[in-house]
Amino acid sequence: MPVKILDKVQFRLDLKEFFQATRIRPDSQDGDRVRALAKEAEGIARPKAVFREVLIVDRGQSFVTLDSIKINSQILRVNSQGLDRVFAYVASCGMELFNWAQGHFDMLDRYLADSIMERALNSALKGLEDYLRDNFNADRLSYINPGSLEDWPIEGQADLFGLLGDVEGAIGVRLTESYLMLPFKSSSGILFSAEKDYSSCMLCDRPTCPNRRAAYDSKLYETKYRDS
Repeated sequence: MPVKILDKVQFRLDLKEFFQATRIRPDSQDGDRVRALAKEAEGIARPKAVFREVLIVDRGQSFVTLDSIKINSQILRVNSQGLDRVFAYVASCGMELFNWAQGHFDMLDRYLADSIMERALNSALKGLEDYLRDNFNADRLSYINPGSLEDWPIEGQADLFGLLGDVEGAIGVRLTESYLMLPFKSSSGILFSAEKDYSSCMLCDRPTCPNRRAAYDSKLYETKYRDS
């Protein structure tokens, strides 16, 4: 299946949510700075994503083969049971916004720019999900991301990028030698449809995480994934 690029994702900052999340008063001097940076960012930001529908051609005890690439992940194998396809993706806030953020050196500005980039990335992910639902009849989408759990370590980024080809040429995202992505506010992984919602947060016992999307379930791995 061909690679698809989504580079027309709209981005507009929800100022009410942003003020609440950053605990900045709208009527303060810092509030004026938020509005100024938001206006700049909205004029610059080009969130984007690249994805590919990938067929599952084989499964083993703790792996799934997508096209010709073997992904060693028990969690992916279990969650993709009964499916014949998944979606490999990379999404990003965009190099335009990343370069803009790099030009800010004031401590508050850097914090605000980082928070704005996070929301631009979320816009890219939402745009991707909406596109998959509208064009591939993909409902109840869940994510599996390399590096989020020991089950699929960060080195899995190389295989994922291999499924997508020239990601840097497509949307400007590249891998570093340590398998991190630039821009930093990027996300990569496998999207799949499942009868029950899944989040890696359910298997992560880290006590404090600002991006937690689901409660930790201490029994989930043993009951669903161990030697399944």
